[in-house]
Amino acid sequence: FDELQILYHESRRNNREWDVDWQQRSPGGNTAFNIAARAAGDGFLRVACMELIINLGGGVAINELDCDGFSALHRFVLLNDALCMKFLLNQEGVNLEVETREGRTALFLCAESRHIHLARDLLHRKAYLHTTCDSGQNVLMALAMRCLLDNVPAGELVRNLKFWIDAGVDLEVPDGQSAWRALHYAACGRYDRGAVAIRTLLRSGAQVTSKNRFGQTPLQVAVCFGNLEGIRALVAAEGATPSIPFDSEEKLLLSAGHEAKRDEIVAVLKQAQAWERRKNALVA
Repeated sequence: FDELQILYHESRRNNREWDVDWQQRSPGGNTAFNIAARAAGDGFLRVACMELIINLGGGVAINELDCDGFSALHRFVLLNDALCMKFLLNQEGVNLEVETREGRTALFLCAESRHIHLARDLLHRKAYLHTTCDSGQNVLMALAMRCLLDNVPAGELVRNLKFWIDAGVDLEVPDGQSAWRALHYAACGRYDRGAVAIRTLLRSGAQVTSKNRFGQTPLQVAVCFGNLEGIRALVAAEGATPSIPFDSEEKLLLSAGHEAKRDEIVAVLKQAQAWERRKNALVA
């Protein structure tokens, strides 16, 4: 930082532009702006370094990906660094839609990382809400998918899901790979205790009868992935129109990792369906 300050003040004192190729990369694969954005320490140091680079003319590389495949904007989302992100959004030429090496925009990373406070800033700057990754998942699908990977606290999960739903993300748009909807992704979430994602999506209007490219409903996906809480919630949502016929447990398709739990999965499914049949009989 001190050396950057010296360069900046020398350029001001001599009243001349620096003849620098700002697109040039270090042996590690980073531009000068990438290095400034990756500076160790707190956000104030990163902002100071970036500001000096921009004042020296290095802002032309503001959207370049670093050696890890992230632009400065992507990196600040992943770091949950609101200070640096706001600084960057105020700079000329920043591209909100630039993608990581894996095809994710900054807004998509906000959904995956559950940083809705940063997503608000990006949406306020007109970031594209319906952005998708390379496999065709939208932001709501990406969030629902976290329940397969992480143990997300229930309250946080509900807040994040409602944020994207209220923002206008389509619950029924299929992904570009297997025509899964957001509810299909939620159905495979083994870490979603209480089926919070499933219940939130259903209350928001997700269709329990939607089928993917292989003809599977969300319930069939929940069975395949051994999501016991999800099975109970989806059987209740299907009510009198079950997508898995009664007494068809021998035909159930399970993923390889859940075949050992077949008896438990079948027991939960049969119990939930029996309860629904009793309920429907009482109503009739």
